[in-house]
Amino acid sequence: MSFINLIIRYFFWHYTKAFVDFFRIWIDIFWFCIHFFSIPTMFKTLFSPWRRIVDNDKSIGNLLSSFIVNTIMRIIGAIMRFTLIIAGIFAVFAVFILGIIALVLWIFTPIILLFVFIKGITLLIK
Repeated sequence: MSFINLIIRYFFWHYTKAFVDFFRIWIDIFWFCIHFFSIPTMFKTLFSPWRRIVDNDKSIGNLLSSFIVNTIMRIIGAIMRFTLIIAGIFAVFAVFILGIIALVLWIFTPIILLFVFIKGITLLIK
C-alpha cells in the first residue's frame, strides 16, 4: 500500500465513518448523563418523600405531628431531587459544549497535524 493511498484512506475514514461514530458516541454520552442523574424520574417523583420516610401513625393525637413529618420529608425530597436535576442539566450542558469543542478539533485535526509537522521540520532545518 503506497503512502498516498494510506493518506487518501485516512481522510476518507476521518471525514466519513469516524464522523458517524463521533456523533453516535456523543449521543451515548448524552443518554448516559440523562440516565445517570435520572432526570426524567426525578421530575416524576419531585414531591415524593425523601427516602420514602413517612409517618403512618393515624391516631388522633399524632395526626398533626405525622402531617408535619410527612411535609418536611416531601420538602427535603423536592430539594434533593431538584439539586440532582440541576446537576444533571449542567452535566448535559457540559457534554454539549465539550462535544462541540471536540467536533471542531476533530474537523481540523488533519490541518493542525500538517501545520505542526511542517513547523517542526522548519525548526529542525534552521
